[in-house]
Amino acid sequence: MLYFGRAFCITLVISVILAFLLDPFVMLVMNFRIPRGGAAFIVCSIALLCLYLVGLAVFTQLADFVEEMPYYSRRVNELVDTVADRMMRIEDEAYKLVVPKRFQDTQAPTEQQPPQSKRRRRNEPPPAPTPPAVQEVRIKQEHASLLNSAYAYITSLYKVLLMGSFVPFLVYFMLSWRDHLRKRFLSMFEGQERALAGRTWQSIADMARAYVVGNFILGVILATASAICFWSWHLPY
Repeated sequence: MLYFGRAFCITLVISVILAFLLDPFVMLVMNFRIPRGGAAFIVCSIALLCLYLVGLAVFTQLADFVEEMPYYSRRVNELVDTVADRMMRIEDEAYKLVVPKRFQDTQAPTEQQPPQSKRRRRNEPPPAPTPPAVQEVRIKQEHASLLNSAYAYITSLYKVLLMGSFVPFLVYFMLSWRDHLRKRFLSMFEGQERALAGRTWQSIADMARAYVVGNFILGVILATASAICFWSWHLPY
């Protein structure tokens, strides 16, 4: 069921994580005496705007990276050649230090084989016929046609766009109906189980926020490291 309904499950899980992440901002906007529906709409609109700006920035950076790809490849080749030359010099120096000098230039004499007589004795049997060479057979896998590849690519892109189009509406629904959903969820439990279910709800929300914030911090660290590498490559030797 999870395999065949993976599109629905992935969309629902992403929407739940985003709803948990944006819920504190909705509560912050509600402090200005704005109803939950309006606060959820404002927060979702700002989140979509930020997502658009981030996507635009990533697209611009990727375009610049593609333009400077020849420079990067040339720079990497230069670094690899420099490291290879240094390794060869280190190997030569180690060889000179370890191997004695009298054994460095000596070469093993080649053994001379006596020439074979071209004439064959009368009583000598004729040589056995050599078997024919076995032909090598290789199985070449047939590549998919261009039409099938284009259809598969368009199908996957359509599924991603369809899933992404449902996410904002689900997030807005979960944020605007958060109190009703929480009340209906807790009504399924009684007594101490209701308090435990409430704490579990809050723990899941905190875990989802921590997951997203942790990935964001990791992305900032990787972006900083890549920027440092970028500027170090642009500096001269």
